[in-house]
Amino acid sequence: MKQAKKTEGETDRGARDVRPWDTISLSPRQRQILSLLRAGKANKEIAHELGIGIGTVKQHLVTLFKKLGVSNRSMAISKSHAIEGLPIDGPVPLDAKTDGAPAAPSLLERRPVAVLSLEVLVTDGIASADLLRDLYRIYAEVAFDFGAVFLSHRGGRCDMIFGIRQVRRYDAPRALRAAVAVSEAMKSRHGDTVFIRGGLAYGYVFASTDSDGEWTGEAIGGTAIATARALVGRAQPGSVGLAPKAQATIADLGLDTSNGIPAIVPLNREFRWRRLMSPPPLALRGRIVEIQALRKRIMHLKSGNGGFSIIDGESGMGKTALAHVLAITANKESITNEAWLCAIPDSQPGSASLGRLERSDSHDVETVEDFCRRFAHPPADAPHLLIIEDAHLLPRDDLLQLIELGMRLNETSVLLAIVYRGRINADKHQIDAGSIIRPGHLPDDVATEIIEDHLGPGHPGTTWVRNMARGVPNFLTRLAAYVEHEDQVDGPGRVPTSELFVLVAERIEAHNLDRRLLYGVARHSKKIEIPALQEHWVGMTDEFEPTLKQAIEAGVLTLTRGRRGKPDSVEISHPLVKWVFSAAFASQDRAFG
Repeated sequence: MKQAKKTEGETDRGARDVRPWDTISLSPRQRQILSLLRAGKANKEIAHELGIGIGTVKQHLVTLFKKLGVSNRSMAISKSHAIEGLPIDGPVPLDAKTDGAPAAPSLLERRPVAVLSLEVLVTDGIASADLLRDLYRIYAEVAFDFGAVFLSHRGGRCDMIFGIRQVRRYDAPRALRAAVAVSEAMKSRHGDTVFIRGGLAYGYVFASTDSDGEWTGEAIGGTAIATARALVGRAQPGSVGLAPKAQATIADLGLDTSNGIPAIVPLNREFRWRRLMSPPPLALRGRIVEIQALRKRIMHLKSGNGGFSIIDGESGMGKTALAHVLAITANKESITNEAWLCAIPDSQPGSASLGRLERSDSHDVETVEDFCRRFAHPPADAPHLLIIEDAHLLPRDDLLQLIELGMRLNETSVLLAIVYRGRINADKHQIDAGSIIRPGHLPDDVATEIIEDHLGPGHPGTTWVRNMARGVPNFLTRLAAYVEHEDQVDGPGRVPTSELFVLVAERIEAHNLDRRLLYGVARHSKKIEIPALQEHWVGMTDEFEPTLKQAIEAGVLTLTRGRRGKPDSVEISHPLVKWVFSAAFASQDRAFG
């Protein structure tokens, strides 16, 4: 049998590992399991489909890996594509080479995603071929615009999966916006005889990804996909049914309606979410210095001295709660105040929202440009407080407009307070450093108090939560809630909630780091020496050092200099980040249920 050709960038070692299919003896059952692996199935799903026990599945996997000469699931999937003669029964990436193995094996990665399943209904009969061609074109265009993985099915159905390339906290409302876009496009082209209905679910899937996090096309699967598809049949024409997890995810963003999160959302432009400005519980513990500074700022405002204040810092530090202190103190001093929230991108089903401000106590919506024009020349009357929450969601030009407005308010009776995730460069924008309040990590004694409020004194999980959270208030409360609902604190196979996963992944993925490099570090329980890490590097040789440097400068990896002739080593900087990465890549190293 002719050997597979070596692809560009493939090492000689990799080429020697490719064995002809007819030299590998697999039983029919092992071939079945390999096929299910390529479909992204977990051990429990494989056991259910084949009617065997999970232990039996694991035994087959051990034998299968040994016969293929691999050590994990992802390598087995990649090797199956590299072996000539194995039928391709799953989706194949458009740029895949059919005459040889891929240059680098893909990762099988756990991802928290929003899954939108859609189908078309025609009132006057069966959809024509022309209508279906137009429908699939619209599906593909909308999926592309929203950065979703698009899977088409017969009969006018499709799945769009949000969160494979990049996790976003607001993927669920973005999916609803995509559904409205499809519905509106079909109505404009085909009239009111054509309806779209759908289902929206949220949860984990397993997907094969490359070093940039793009889906390779080899495998994708998970119960969230099945849940979304099942909801389609229950939805009325012109609506999307929401699974309970999708409803909870939307509520966690502070989105709401007058009657809570509905189980059915209409696909029309009139439906709108209402933003709620609610701080996380216990977020003000240990913030005495910050609270005193904010109250002092309100006293200056009461005296007629306006200006500009910034509350910034990393996510989960309680910045929203501190903004509430401003508003509450202003109310006590009878100072007029307005709280505005920067719209979550693509959060409103029926309208564009990027660069818009939403009044927290009403449905008022205003562009940043109009807002700045309204307060460019404020009247010299009673003091006035303006709070802008989630300013990091704004386009850069809009943020600069707000900063410029704040700088001009020093001689007025208006105080503009901006709440921003990240760090605003005071020197670059010539902002007085005293105007910036930046809450830091909480000390251990305060962290322990917060944990004990959830778990009670002396709980065995207290130390684990404190060590994992590292003084971040939001992490403390969410990890404590996790421990409350788990029968053990930590151990093999323990998976973080999707909320925790998203909180961490959204931070890290903004740096566009190489996924395989992070996997190479996360799979080690302790530090890994850099030469050992480089030995398993699958990218271009000259790209290793700059890729490693990028991860270190982003603060995701910590570099330790070697002593007494030993090489330098690296490790994941934060234990919670390590836990999330280990869970994301767990299927690479072991068979699990």
